[in-house]
Amino acid sequence: MHEQTGLVNAYPRTGPRAFPAEQLQVAIDALDAARSALENAVFDEHPEVAETYDYYPYEEHRAEVVVPEKPGSRPGRVRFGRSVG
Repeated sequence: MHEQTGLVNAYPRTGPRAFPAEQLQVAIDALDAARSALENAVFDEHPEVAETYDYYPYEEHRAEVVVPEKPGSRPGRVRFGRSVG
C-alpha cells in the first residue's frame, strides 16, 4: 500500500508522463500475484510449518532500501515502503 500511494503521488495518472507509474504498477501487481501463488504453494506442500510472513513479512523483517544521493534529496537507509524522514 505504501508503494502504491507513493506512485500515485509521484507521477501523473494520465498522459505520456504516467507511463513510469503504469509500468511500476504492472510490476507490483505481478510481484503480488507471485507472492500469493508461492504462499499458497507453501501452505499446500507444508501446512504444518508454513507461515503467512514467509511471503508477507512483518515490518522488522522487511528489506532495507539504500537511497542514493541525488540533487534535492539526502542519502540514507529506509525501510522498504517508507520515506526518508
